[in-house]
Amino acid sequence: MRRSMFLAGFLAISLVGCDGDAFTAHADIAAEAAGQELPTARVVDILTQVKGLNANAQAAEFVASLWMDYTLFAQAVADGSIAADSTTIAEAMWVDVAEFTAGHWIDTLVARRATVTPEAIDSAYNADDVRVLQHVLITVDGGAPEVVRVAARRQADALLAQAKGGADFGAIALQNSGDPSAQADSGYLPPSPRGAFVPAFDSAAWLLAPGELSDVVVTSFGFHIIRRPSLAEASGRLEEWLGPQLVGAMQTAYFAELDEVNEVKVAGGAAAKARKVIDNLSAARDGKGKLVTYRDGALTEGMMARFIRAMTQDPGQGPQIMDQLKQLPDSLIEPFLTDVARQYLLLRDAAEANVGLTTDEWDAISGAYLASIDTLKTVIGLHEDVIDPSAPIADRRRAAALRVDRFFDEQITGQNRLRLLPGMLAWTLAGNSKAFVNPAGIQQVVSMAAERLAAEQAGAGALEQAPGGPPIPGTAGPLQPATGGAPLPDGQ
Repeated sequence: MRRSMFLAGFLAISLVGCDGDAFTAHADIAAEAAGQELPTARVVDILTQVKGLNANAQAAEFVASLWMDYTLFAQAVADGSIAADSTTIAEAMWVDVAEFTAGHWIDTLVARRATVTPEAIDSAYNADDVRVLQHVLITVDGGAPEVVRVAARRQADALLAQAKGGADFGAIALQNSGDPSAQADSGYLPPSPRGAFVPAFDSAAWLLAPGELSDVVVTSFGFHIIRRPSLAEASGRLEEWLGPQLVGAMQTAYFAELDEVNEVKVAGGAAAKARKVIDNLSAARDGKGKLVTYRDGALTEGMMARFIRAMTQDPGQGPQIMDQLKQLPDSLIEPFLTDVARQYLLLRDAAEANVGLTTDEWDAISGAYLASIDTLKTVIGLHEDVIDPSAPIADRRRAAALRVDRFFDEQITGQNRLRLLPGMLAWTLAGNSKAFVNPAGIQQVVSMAAERLAAEQAGAGALEQAPGGPPIPGTAGPLQPATGGAPLPDGQ
């Protein structure tokens, strides 16, 4: 049973955040990565040519961050620094590794602490808060003629007589009940608390002793015959119902135990520090500032940055999650930090107990990583002139930069589609190489793109008013975004 620890999807794109301490004076450069620079003019070209991209700061940052991902990857390939060892794979695929590890550890705790015992089943049956019931329903529409209602009542009376005479109630339900879901399960309804049914049914059901049958009960659905199964008959269904209840209680107790045993405490000024992390994940990746302290360690700014990167790596849901984090009031930031610290402590407990991935799980994760690396090399075009170790490193790096530029051209023209780096590989690579988005460059991109689109629109309007001549391709008006706009990350 795998339980999700992070809000993570099966695809990931690591959009490294803006570094405001970079070279803000150079507005002609939108981003830098691994010694390569992305001119603002290049981003303007992309924003004004790709349908669906809006000429705003979020779109510009998206493009610049995507270029950084590809550039970091291509330059690492050229340098021969894309590693395939277990440490690198575990770091790049941290979300998957953490998901499986957390799931196995929770399963271990469930087996130890949340086992449904016969005593628990007996207690639930006799406590009477929840009941397992069987019923047969002879369906009658509320507006049915009286002759139809009389016939249905006679059928219900006859079936009740059969049941009281010793006929198998489950067989009667299978053959006659008008409740499809219950009929398929021999008339059984799922374990339900009192008040879950319509009043007439509910009142009659809670008067029954174990094994007892009701008289015919009339509701707006028709005519019912209700039976309360014995403890032996109901025990399996109660066990299935109790399991999730015990797991939830166990998890709550376990996290409370983590807090107490590890003396978890939010550090002073943590909310303000956390906001800086959320605003700039890239700058915080190596942050040592303590946000939450606990036994033998602390949740640092860098650990929080990695966790948020994991939460927001899905390009579909990530921007919305990041927006929610930015809007959290101080009163909720501290509980959020505590929750993040608990997740790290959970992983630490699992490691101390030697709980981790199975061989098959590791093989699947590492195989997916290696396959993604090979695919990216192929689609970007990182061939012999980039990977040949006998070629000068400067030539290989130059060739890698050209391949990334061409790959962007292919995406602009629709010849190739967006490819995502596996897991958190871009985040990992950015930790080993200088990479950032330039805020001044992004502002310049937005200004230049707006001016270009305005000029194109004005030019198109002039052409529409000019007499005669065939329509000129590409001059039908300004770039029109796709309906709803592109799902662009906001503020990352």
